[in-house]
Amino acid sequence: MALRLALVYGLPDSQETETREKDAARFGNNRSSVLSLVSAFNFCDSNFRMLIAVASIILAKLADKMALIYFKPDKFLSTAAFMCNYIYKVIANCYYIYDEKVSRTNYWNIISTCSETFEIGIGLYTTASLFAHSCEANAYRFCVGNKIVLLSSVDIESGEEVCIDYGIKYVDTCRSDRIFYLKHTFGFICKCKACENDWENMSHALICPKCDGALILTENTHSNYCLTCNAKDVDIIRSASYIQRSIESANNAKFYFRIGHYRKALKYFEKLLYQNSQGYYYGRFDLDLILKIARCATKTGEMEKAGEMYLKSLLLHKVMFGEESLEFINRLFEFNEFLNGYERHSDDETIDCKANYENAILLLKNTINREVLSATESRLKFLKRIRPNAPFAIANIFKSINE
Repeated sequence: MALRLALVYGLPDSQETETREKDAARFGNNRSSVLSLVSAFNFCDSNFRMLIAVASIILAKLADKMALIYFKPDKFLSTAAFMCNYIYKVIANCYYIYDEKVSRTNYWNIISTCSETFEIGIGLYTTASLFAHSCEANAYRFCVGNKIVLLSSVDIESGEEVCIDYGIKYVDTCRSDRIFYLKHTFGFICKCKACENDWENMSHALICPKCDGALILTENTHSNYCLTCNAKDVDIIRSASYIQRSIESANNAKFYFRIGHYRKALKYFEKLLYQNSQGYYYGRFDLDLILKIARCATKTGEMEKAGEMYLKSLLLHKVMFGEESLEFINRLFEFNEFLNGYERHSDDETIDCKANYENAILLLKNTINREVLSATESRLKFLKRIRPNAPFAIANIFKSINE
C-alpha cells in the first residue's frame, strides 16, 4: 500500500518540480491530505523501526528496477526515507475493510447490516482518517464494498466535532486498557470526555470482596482495582466461583428453552440471574437474561412475574439506549404485546394498550425520521410483527409515517 501511495501521490523529495506540478494538477487537494497524515513512527520500538527501514529500501529498489518511479541516483536514500514515511502513515491511518452485507430493508430509510462480519482487506481513506477518536464517539462507520460510510449515532450540534472510535469504546473497555491500547497502537494519550472523567467499563466489573463496590479488571496488566475502596489486586475467587457455576446454569437454561420445557428453563434462568448478581457488579441488570425470564414466565402462565420482568427490561433499555432507540422501541412493542394478551385475561382497567401502542408507533416515527439508520437484522425483527391490521387502527399512524 505504501508503494501504491508513492505511485499515486509522488515523492516530493526526489521528483522534479515539473513532475510535482503535474501530480498536484492531477490529484488536487487529496495529495496534500495524504502528505499531512500523521505517522506511527514515534511509538514503534527499535526492532520494528529496523524492519520498516529495510522494507523501505526494498520497496524503493523494487520501484526503481520496475521503472515505476523515476528519480535521480543520488536521491535513492531520500526516496527510501519517503517510502518509509508512507509505510508509517499506512500503519497509523489505514482502516480494516469488512464484509458487512449491507442491504436495503423495506422499512423506510433503515439499512440492514450483518452482525457477523469478516475482514477482507485494509484501505487508506484520507477524509475518514481526519476524524478524531473518542471513547464516547458520536458517529460510527461501516463498509459498503470498498467504501466507508459514516453515520451519526447521536444528534450532533452545529460546530461540534465529529468523532469515531478507533476500535475501542469506554462501554467495552476499562480506562487503563483504553490508554494502553491507544498509546501502543496509535501513539497518543486519549483526552476525550470519557478518559478525562475516568469513565470505566462497568458492564464487566466484578464485586469487590472488601466493600461490595465495582471491581475493574485490566487485561494489559492482569490486575484489578476497586472504584469504591481503591483496593488493588484483591482476591476475586468468590466472584469467579459464581461465574464458573453460571456457565452450567446457562447451558441448562438454553437447552430446556430450546426443547420447550419452559418451567425448567425459567428455573435455570432465575438461578443464572442470581449467580450473575453475586459475581458481576451489574449482574442483576443483565438485559438478555431478564427478557428471557419474562418470556419463560409468560409461557408458564406466571403473568405477574412476566410483567415485572418485562417492565424491568423496558426501563433498563430506556436508560441504556435512550427513548428513541430501536432497542427501546423493540422492547416497548414486545411489552405491549404482553399487555394486550394480559388484558384479555384480566379485570385490571388501568391497562391502556391503545395508548401504549400509539406511543410506541410515534416513537418509531420520530426515530426513523433520521436521514439514515443502520441496524443488524436481529434488531429489525420486531418491525415484521407490526401490521397495518394491528389493534386499535394503527394503520392510520402508519399512513402518516409513510407520508
